[in-house]
Amino acid sequence: MTRAALLAALLLTCVRALAHDPGEIVTIDRARMTVIQAETFAAHDLGGQPVQLPDPWFRRDFKAGTAVWYELRFDMQAPATHSHSLFIPRIVASRVEVYLNGRLLGRHDDYAAPGRVINPLYALLPAHLLREGENELILRMLGTPMWFHGITRAYVGPSRELGTRAGRWRLMQGDVISIFAIAFGLVGVLALACWSVERSEELLWYGAILIAYLAITAAWYLSLPHPITGWTLSLIFLRYAGLVTPFAILQLRLAGWRVPWLEWTLWVVLAGSMLSLVNASWHWRPHLWLWFGLFYAVLPLLALAVLARPRADLKRFSRLLLALAALVATGFSLHDYAVRAGLLDFERAWLAHYVPPFFLIAGGAVIFERFLAATRRQRELAVELEARVAQKSREIEAAHAQMRAADEERALVRERRRIMADMHDGLGSRLVGLLSQVQSGKADARQLEEGLTAALEELRTTIDSLQPVEGDLSVVLGNVRHRMRSVFDTAGVELGWRVGELPRLDDLTPARNLAIQRILLELFTNVLKHSGARKVEVTTSAGAGKASIMIEDDGRGFVVGSPVNGHGLRNLQERACEAGGTLVIESEPGRGTRATLALPAAA
Repeated sequence: MTRAALLAALLLTCVRALAHDPGEIVTIDRARMTVIQAETFAAHDLGGQPVQLPDPWFRRDFKAGTAVWYELRFDMQAPATHSHSLFIPRIVASRVEVYLNGRLLGRHDDYAAPGRVINPLYALLPAHLLREGENELILRMLGTPMWFHGITRAYVGPSRELGTRAGRWRLMQGDVISIFAIAFGLVGVLALACWSVERSEELLWYGAILIAYLAITAAWYLSLPHPITGWTLSLIFLRYAGLVTPFAILQLRLAGWRVPWLEWTLWVVLAGSMLSLVNASWHWRPHLWLWFGLFYAVLPLLALAVLARPRADLKRFSRLLLALAALVATGFSLHDYAVRAGLLDFERAWLAHYVPPFFLIAGGAVIFERFLAATRRQRELAVELEARVAQKSREIEAAHAQMRAADEERALVRERRRIMADMHDGLGSRLVGLLSQVQSGKADARQLEEGLTAALEELRTTIDSLQPVEGDLSVVLGNVRHRMRSVFDTAGVELGWRVGELPRLDDLTPARNLAIQRILLELFTNVLKHSGARKVEVTTSAGAGKASIMIEDDGRGFVVGSPVNGHGLRNLQERACEAGGTLVIESEPGRGTRATLALPAAA
């Protein structure tokens, strides 16, 4: 129960704090106005006519440089014990002088510089000048109706409460606008950087408008040079209404309606408006300002008709944002037009300065949405492209597989034909010859045995060539050694075998395998039949992309260029070419023979 009571007391305290209205703040909405050029005054000399505050001057027939005195009175219930202040939300004039109970508090020359937006007056009222009962504030203002000069209500009260109110007003009418401008200016720099990579007209317009918004907002807080001329007024008008033209063009383009003649017309109208303000008389310039302001207030509504048309590239959310920006821009601009025309309270805050953020947020959202859509589409295209590439890769792989199968089939057919041709020309011819000898009845048993042995060796060689060796030359040499070992043992010839590690041969086909075996077998046969050697040495070596097989004997040798041996050596060299290599035979009578078979090998 105690906790509930404490909570209730805390909530009540918060509500009272939020609902607290500083009753000490005095609102002054009545004054007496006197139009005289005097530099000094006596309170009883002013007299003047009663006026209701706010009092905008454009309702009055004042001339340039008119001096207007305002007498404001307020009561103090007790002597002042702490600091008080005077706050006037908008007081627009060329010069403002403030008097409290006959004492000059301050003079503000060029207080309302041409084009300046924020014009509140906040002045400290010294406690020793305040008196119990009635107090008198005198304001002397110099100005002209041309600049929409005038004065709003005045507020007097403790500096703490009144300073807070003045701070909120300055924040709403000044600082927030600056923060928006700086933030959007940085976004504009980023947009132009993106445009330098992706040349999009929308990005270029958007970035340029953001930079212009920052520059014009910065100029709002600067003073244009004196004397006031038509060109000065034209530049001020450009600050207030000039951004509406590029905003409207960007909005129309984002809505999908790009009409060059309309865009040129809007630019010509803007230039014509500024020239009209330059050349018109002082009497007509306020009216032209109001008429042009009304035109630019309703200009954003042009996009609403365009947004009503459905477009595939403009989503519903983007269409609503652009329409909302157009409505807000028109509403805020009409509000300021009504304030300037005297249709609304002169003390109301200016709202047209909040129009650019709505336009820029809506436009940025549409551009960002299109960027996301383009990114999404690009990602989808990338996925689709990857799928197509994968499909084409599979098709190419299948085609390559078919080609490999066809090549293997053709190679198999060629190999079959080769084997058939070899068996027909070699083994077949030998068997036919043996059969003829047998049929003639003159066959010698020894000749038949030798012929059948040779035929059998030929068949074994052909079968060995068909075995898969996968480019390993050592397997080929091993088959030859296995076949010839018993032959050398029977002949009483020593066979030395020094075969080291050999590189793999490129494309060691059965045909090359057979050619290599035939070369080696024929070389061994020649050694056994003709050289009379007692020792044969087989060595291998590798280097420079070649594998070499060297067969060296200690026989009688022969003359290499002799016509007697030319036919056999020529056959061996042709077979070496079939194997893809070269055969070099070196021999001299009495010094033996050395044959070197060199074959290309993998690196």
